Amino acid sequence: MITGRVAIITSTLDPASMNIREVLLSNYPFEKSDEKAFGESVWKIKDVKLITIDQELIEADFLEKELDFDVFIFASRHKSSAKLPSLLVHATGNFTEEVKMGGKPRKLSISSPISMLAALKQLVRNKEVLNLDNWEVSYEATHHGPYLRKTAVVFVEIGSRYEEWKNRIAGVAAASAIMAAAMENKEKDACIAFGGPHYAPKITREVLKRDLPVGHIAPKYVLDYIDVGMVRQMVERTRGIVKYALLDWKGMKRKHRDYLLPILEKLELKIIKI
Repeated sequence: MITGRVAIITSTLDPASMNIREVLLSNYPFEKSDEKAFGESVWKIKDVKLITIDQELIEADFLEKELDFDVFIFASRHKSSAKLPSLLVHATGNFTEEVKMGGKPRKLSISSPISMLAALKQLVRNKEVLNLDNWEVSYEATHHGPYLRKTAVVFVEIGSRYEEWKNRIAGVAAASAIMAAAMENKEKDACIAFGGPHYAPKITREVLKRDLPVGHIAPKYVLDYIDVGMVRQMVERTRGIVKYALLDWKGMKRKHRDYLLPILEKLELKIIKI
């Protein structure tokens, strides 16, 4: 069993992941260890280890068979029909029965709000410093696999085409965001969030303004499938103490607000309307 605090997971099948991996190994003092995971060498900086697999990242439900860590940070590509250059952060899980991109039906992996916020902040800084003016930097809603039972999961992604996946500057931006997330280990009060589109712009702005870490984000298009059990799962599968619920007030239907508010109040979460 390979152990540590944070494992950065990369995949040979993912060109963005390999781009980020190359930057991590060239720009940061990783040392090759004597350990191997899934047949590949493990690199490390103290209690942070860099691990490479030969499977798609969204299908890596098997990681806990050989790895014992607090957090997995996945260096990943992002695909989008809009094809916008983007740098994104999100937690993983499926709010519905539909499983198109890995994971399990109606199951959420554990989110790490502090790691996600550290990555997002670094991406915001990198957008300015690295002159990535036409790149979108944002949280995404919780979606896709893998499903991990006991390890928190963070995805840091480069989108949305091969041209961006292999972009060295984007690789530098994503790698530094991953390292910022890997070095963050001080828990803070956190929130979960509801409503709005998949690329959560209002939630992203509000979290940055308030310096309030967010875990799972349930966008507007899944709210018909959110029940009491799923809201509880969002809370219970978020690291830290969840004290708040962010609601994109105009980014959801009235029936969803009317349904969610009593549940959130019963869970003693403070409502923040945005």
